[in-house]
Amino acid sequence: MEKESSVLDRLLQFYEPCFDLKRPFAVGETLYDAYAFCDVTSSKYVLVEKAELWRAYTFEHVFFREIDMFSQGELQEYEKQLREQIEPEFVRKGQKYPIPDHMCTYLTGIFICRQAVSGDVIRVIRKHRFRLNYRFALRGYCESRLAVLDLENGQIYGNTAAKLLVKRLKQQLT
Repeated sequence: MEKESSVLDRLLQFYEPCFDLKRPFAVGETLYDAYAFCDVTSSKYVLVEKAELWRAYTFEHVFFREIDMFSQGELQEYEKQLREQIEPEFVRKGQKYPIPDHMCTYLTGIFICRQAVSGDVIRVIRKHRFRLNYRFALRGYCESRLAVLDLENGQIYGNTAAKLLVKRLKQQLT
């Protein structure tokens, strides 16, 4: 793989056509190198738009961070931030539930590491799981996708929810 700043730039070029980008971006006391946001609205109506049958909102928030080494402590800190700040502020916007007609929100963390990721940490990355259903999924769900780019070994690791994301990142960076 390439140098970390060029990797981040290539990733942002990949996200730029469909996402709103901000560089840098702070969540609480954590400073991310970049943030990308996308929202998609789907609806079905009969004859006129006022006769709407259904509507569904889908969102994705992507947090990019360049770090020297990704450790279990780094992942625990990110998971804590997901629970305490990111999900309540970005998904529910401080309310008890997300907006009506919310279908799903993906919270994606992409960490670009300069040093190799250890085998223990790789197992923890693959086991990472954060998923919330709102009102028995009647108000949709929220799911975390995690991708860690190991620049030293040229590998990308991800959790189960990020399987397709990891595949796309590999295609984009090769």
